[in-house]
Amino acid sequence: MLTKTKQLSTYLRLRFSCLSHELRQLTEQVKNLLLWVAVFLGPAILALVFGILLAIGQLYNTEQTARQMLMLCWSLMALQNLLVWLCRHAILTTRYRLYLQTLPCSERHRRLADLLLLCCCLPVFWLHTLVVANANLSQWQSVLPQLSFLLLQLASAYLVLYRPKRSIFALLLAIPIISQMPDIVSGLFTLGALGLLLPLLPAMSWRLSYATTSNFRLWLKLWSHEPEQWLSRLLLIALITMICHITLNQRPDLTTTVLYFCSALLILVCCTMQLSNNRLLLRYPLFFRQFSTTTVYWQYLAPAMLAILSLSALWMLGAGAYLLLFSIVLCCVGLVLAKIRPHQLVAAWFILVILISFLLLV
Repeated sequence: MLTKTKQLSTYLRLRFSCLSHELRQLTEQVKNLLLWVAVFLGPAILALVFGILLAIGQLYNTEQTARQMLMLCWSLMALQNLLVWLCRHAILTTRYRLYLQTLPCSERHRRLADLLLLCCCLPVFWLHTLVVANANLSQWQSVLPQLSFLLLQLASAYLVLYRPKRSIFALLLAIPIISQMPDIVSGLFTLGALGLLLPLLPAMSWRLSYATTSNFRLWLKLWSHEPEQWLSRLLLIALITMICHITLNQRPDLTTTVLYFCSALLILVCCTMQLSNNRLLLRYPLFFRQFSTTTVYWQYLAPAMLAILSLSALWMLGAGAYLLLFSIVLCCVGLVLAKIRPHQLVAAWFILVILISFLLLV
């Protein structure tokens, strides 16, 4: 018994060391973005934590409608699942998976290590736990749904760890359904049913099997082999739109400012799709060299489709013609930068956000 405990302790220390190393590698990959965040948006990091706590606190606001509370729950779950998806390879240590399988450790202990490492990457869950721990338990009618949502967050994050694509698709599918729920209990039940049962269904192939007889079909088939690229961006667009909608309901006096920043974020998400296309072209240069120049131009189709979706979301939020025109111009400039100057895309976006902030304040 003592030997097994010692083996488990050694295995857990190794897994924590691997997680720390992988997170450092992930930080190194986005060091330019983190540098701009630290220089210009350092105080905003604390504001983000405060904003999450404020959003969780709104779940206890009895003046909120069921639709608003469900939208807030969905946003918190989507944010949490995106963070888990970002850290998924670091948590599972996929780079050293073959080596770790040679160690004398049972499958139950491996899953336990996965769960412990997952708990280290759940900031929204722990902030929500802090709020629930300080809640007035005598008002159990408002606390009980939050406890249920807390367990739903943990279960959903665990499923994202092992079945990320189906879990993210379930979240996207839940948006039009929960918006029609009459109360918070039925809404949370529906969100939980979709978020927990759909990922447990048998796996389905995302790849298309038709012949690539046109440029459109060729690129569609290429994108179908990497569904995480567009699924993550679709979820980001939905999350930004949902947060913008919630903010506009709370502060209608900040409509112009909120819509402009929402537009800038949505366009940045669309332009990052071009960065994925750049990596695809660099990975298979000889393959694309056999096609004409017209075929390569179709790489802009996916960013353009995401931009159309983002413009539609802005229009539904109440954006005017000037803001939509501004977003179109910003998208065109961003796509050009993403293609010819990909390393300067984030820097240019930050400068543009600062200029927008200055103009709005003036």
